[in-house]
Amino acid sequence: MNYSLLKTIVEQLELYEQENKDFNSDNLTSFVLWLNKKLDDTTPQQMEQTGIPLDGLLMAYISNLYKYVKHYAKKIFENTIITGIDDFVFLMTIRYQTNISKSELIQQHLLEISSGMEILKRLQKEKLVEEVENEGDKRKKSLQLTNKGSDILNNLMPELGKVATLASANLENTEKIKLLNTLKYLDDFHKDIYHRKNFKNLSVEEILKNKL
Repeated sequence: MNYSLLKTIVEQLELYEQENKDFNSDNLTSFVLWLNKKLDDTTPQQMEQTGIPLDGLLMAYISNLYKYVKHYAKKIFENTIITGIDDFVFLMTIRYQTNISKSELIQQHLLEISSGMEILKRLQKEKLVEEVENEGDKRKKSLQLTNKGSDILNNLMPELGKVATLASANLENTEKIKLLNTLKYLDDFHKDIYHRKNFKNLSVEEILKNKL
């Protein structure tokens, strides 16, 4: 057996451990993402055709993908009382997370309190969601689906599954997994920033200085 490749992997793993203070030998995904970025010799230069920086293009494509999904989902919701993808995501979260409060639900989905409350008022008005006593704390209220809300969600899930398939295009499973790992890395990165207690008081410059 030729051990040269194994030796190279071990050397890279040692370098990864040195560069990451929160090193976890069980976290293979983080190591693979780090190694992919290290081996990628693409430099963040401006694109010749557009003059837009690489980071700017990345942001634009991510934003566009979300908008495409919203347009596809809108076709599914046309003849229902669901008005948008946020309604659907709220219903899904309430189904699978017991004892979740209004504020927890809104914060989890990165919405302003006023916007989130409007969605919940609409869902309650349509009798899709109701408030019940929190099982862990009788002083608090939790959200749960009504039978009507559960039925609508059951009917919509197969259709939204088609949207999800369409959104991922014809990527191979290996490509999907790689993209998923990258998006999870980005989500974890930004989640750490967004959920800080002093997030609203931080400027973009301060966030950049602390995180990059």
